Amino acid sequence: MSKFKKIAVACVVLVVLLLQAGLSLAQPLDVEGHWAKGQILEWLDKGWAQCSDDGRFYPDDKITRGEFIALTNKAFGFTRVPLEYEGNLEVSPKSAKSGTNQTLTLTYTLGDNFDEGWIEFGLPEEMAVTVGQDKVEVNGVEKILDKADVSDDGQKVHVAGITAKKGDKVTLTIYDKTIPEVGPYFFKVRADADGEKGTKPATLGAGSEFMAFLAYSKSEENKNIIDTFIKAINWGDFEIAIDLLADDAVYVNNYMDGYFEMYKSKEEIAEYINIMLEYGGTLENNESTLIELSENVWQVEGKAHDNGTILTAELNPDDGFEGLGYTAKFFVTDKKVCYVEFTWNREDEILMDKLNEGAIGVFMAQNERGETVILACVPGMPAEKAGLAPGDIVVAVNGIKINEMEGYGEARFRMLGKVGTKVILTINRSGEIFDVEIERAVY
Repeated sequence: MSKFKKIAVACVVLVVLLLQAGLSLAQPLDVEGHWAKGQILEWLDKGWAQCSDDGRFYPDDKITRGEFIALTNKAFGFTRVPLEYEGNLEVSPKSAKSGTNQTLTLTYTLGDNFDEGWIEFGLPEEMAVTVGQDKVEVNGVEKILDKADVSDDGQKVHVAGITAKKGDKVTLTIYDKTIPEVGPYFFKVRADADGEKGTKPATLGAGSEFMAFLAYSKSEENKNIIDTFIKAINWGDFEIAIDLLADDAVYVNNYMDGYFEMYKSKEEIAEYINIMLEYGGTLENNESTLIELSENVWQVEGKAHDNGTILTAELNPDDGFEGLGYTAKFFVTDKKVCYVEFTWNREDEILMDKLNEGAIGVFMAQNERGETVILACVPGMPAEKAGLAPGDIVVAVNGIKINEMEGYGEARFRMLGKVGTKVILTINRSGEIFDVEIERAVY
């Protein structure tokens, strides 16, 4: 919740600034004894960075802003199809009972600027297509699938040569499927528009990357289980929350700006919830919003809070930000939660991003004494222009001392803000204490 993944990436990515791109993957000659040797060798091994022709890495050289962006995209997979090229995927029916026969319909609505290209449906094993029976329809023209359209396992359907415009639909119909036992099952789409090759699945609605198809099996009343699960998180009771999860539970986070997280086991979910609780995560909701959508599937709406959202609201009292709105779906069977999906309110995400869009362009870490040290300043960003330099110790932000804050994350958030607003950092440079006023800018 509240973009923990993004926060984690922002904290980790600071090491990128210390790397110099080159050509050779061999161990460099000039990193022995360097403080970042381990990180450098790891990046070389992963292919995220390279040595120069002379076999050296030059670990203390500066990099350009272009190199920084390229390396960041490589390391964290930020490169993706622009949002305007993405379409929406809908799966019907959205629910069905185990053992029933169903006709499944996958409808992909093309996004902006799609003129010519292809799309590819990805299907779960249990919902694979049948050649000679199932069909695809593009702009009203139907085609029965043949071997050239389908992968050997029937789980991929490739529709090539599409000429269409925004809003047009491509429909895949799968006939006579017996719904298996407890789900969820995931469907996805990849699209290539105008040669812009995309590997990111298409969005569902306003941003979900997958559609969950839930096969329902009869169970006892489960409202109390969902209610207890949410309350356990709000109370910070880790053990109770985890005890309510099935061993093979699935947890899906759909951030509507395109970020996507999925945890596929009880152990992975436990790790995520533990991090969420460490960040002060809570799930405010009105009990009246907890409704049964259908057999064993429950939905609740509310506002999610953590240290970041609370601080954003506190620092921007006149902007109407009250946390991240969410709609959560829970699938319960055998008295255990086996599927959880959170879809976050896009307007809240946009507002939170806007309130924290302004940055000063520094990358920091805590040293062995617990001090917050600037490791690097982004070239051309306000911190560099204001004269800050690696090795400077940040003592306070807007008069609030770092050692009085709730950890490193609070210091980071207090440095962010609206573009054009100012922040005052108190700096310790080799014993000299002074203030620097910096105007935030878009990074």
